[in-house]
Amino acid sequence: MKKLFAALTALIFLFAFHASAEDAWDCDYTPRTPAEISGDWEYIVLDDGTAEITYYNDRQVDVLEIPSQLDGYTVTGIGKDAISCCYELTSVTIPDSVTVIGDWAFWSCYNLISVNIPDSVTDIGERAFSECESLEYVTIPGSVTSIGDCAFEGCRDLISVTISDGVMSIGENPFEECYNLTQINVSPDNEYLYVTNGVLFSRPDCRLVCYPCAFSSETYSIPEGIQVIGQRAFSVCRDLTSVTIPASVTVIGEWAFYECDKITSITIPEGVTGINRGTFVGCNSLESVTIPNSVTVINESAFSGCDSLESISIPESVTDIGDSAFRYCEGLTSVTIPGSVTSIGEKAFANCENLTSITIPGSVISIGEKAFDMYFDRSDQLVFTVEAGSYAEEYCKNNAFTYRYPGAGD
Repeated sequence: MKKLFAALTALIFLFAFHASAEDAWDCDYTPRTPAEISGDWEYIVLDDGTAEITYYNDRQVDVLEIPSQLDGYTVTGIGKDAISCCYELTSVTIPDSVTVIGDWAFWSCYNLISVNIPDSVTDIGERAFSECESLEYVTIPGSVTSIGDCAFEGCRDLISVTISDGVMSIGENPFEECYNLTQINVSPDNEYLYVTNGVLFSRPDCRLVCYPCAFSSETYSIPEGIQVIGQRAFSVCRDLTSVTIPASVTVIGEWAFYECDKITSITIPEGVTGINRGTFVGCNSLESVTIPNSVTVINESAFSGCDSLESISIPESVTDIGDSAFRYCEGLTSVTIPGSVTSIGEKAFANCENLTSITIPGSVISIGEKAFDMYFDRSDQLVFTVEAGSYAEEYCKNNAFTYRYPGAGD
């Protein structure tokens, strides 16, 4: 029963943390001011004398044709959150006067099957079509130069995407959680993006942008020369058991391997200086991790929910262990923190139910609230090894933890 309770709570934590990281909008109407009203449309007049739609009031519409003009003003923008949460919407026509589709513009239009992005649009914003679960095919025209973070995240039925030659900038994985996406086509004339073996890359920053989570392969080797594993690049790739990271990689982005729950081991190459927020969160089959001496920071929730991780070797280069870094790592039984570490964050080892031994060096001068908090009171089973007169000793005294000095008894 304890195990079930812990697992459910961990899942709730992971979902909540992931959602909060996305700054997700809700569907409650918030008045936009100042705004003009024309029928069901609300809009603002931009500095160039054109209009940007800020809200559409008929949330029950199923087929929508966006006007090219409102009260004589040419419509050039679909603003932030403007048509989000139109749950009945199945088809939308965007006029060729529009140049910008803003952040979250069509977010959570669950039944949207068809959208024609005209050859006038230059920018597709962050999560512009996120959670449009029924979209199956998307063609991004040559006019588009920028695709924002997670632009099509959660488009579960998306099968194929075609990206033309104009795109020069692409944010973090635009196709995260697109569970049926098996085909990303990029124009051979595109100088900034390319696809190799179905995986999307960005040339300017030598970045792996998207490994489609629909792929069924169990192993993948990142090509030599790639320097950055982008944010969310392998997110929810649940068939992968192994990823080989080349020595050329120096950055692994936030949430890069989020919920890759079959990966069993990872070797991080020399040159990577930090393990970013949420990098391996929810990798609950991860048993071993090799962290190089180049790493100085293990950031917030980096390994949270890795409950198969029985031991972790933290190198002498690490100075900071972030909030919730190893939270819910229920397989951990003992941890030795090296003498380089000065800070242990809030809930860093919270809910590590089998942790019985932890060594904290004298270098540590800060331990966050509930760093070793448990679901159930098991403090009598957890023994700290600390240096006499250290901050860690005082911490143990203040929290009524059992402690010992190196080489001594209790």
